[in-house]
Amino acid sequence: MTTTLIMTSSGLDSTVALLKLLTETDDSIHAHHIHLMNSEGRHKAEAKSISKIIPYCQKIRPFKYTTSIQDFRQINLPYDLHICRFVAAQICRYGGIDRCVSGKCKDDTNPLDVATNNFNACLSGNPDG
Repeated sequence: MTTTLIMTSSGLDSTVALLKLLTETDDSIHAHHIHLMNSEGRHKAEAKSISKIIPYCQKIRPFKYTTSIQDFRQINLPYDLHICRFVAAQICRYGGIDRCVSGKCKDDTNPLDVATNNFNACLSGNPDG
């Protein structure tokens, strides 16, 4: 059986992706949410949302759910996605994950996405990409 990791932000895109995985695949699902504390301060609203989303989705069928905390409030980072993909790469590398998926909207299609390159470099163990 394929084990699929999905990084859940509590936003619309990742929630729909999680629902599609649960209803349209037989994969073993591992959902992970990062309580990401940054200068934008969204972590409280996201924590409230994810606390409702996960129990709802667990009613569809059981899946593994984990969380981590990353506190970058004192550092101005350019993209949350860099952190998300780094954490995803570590979970994939050490967690027996066969594939990693994420929710995205139609505007998220840049093939030169630096965050994707960072994710692939982290997963391969090659910091130079």
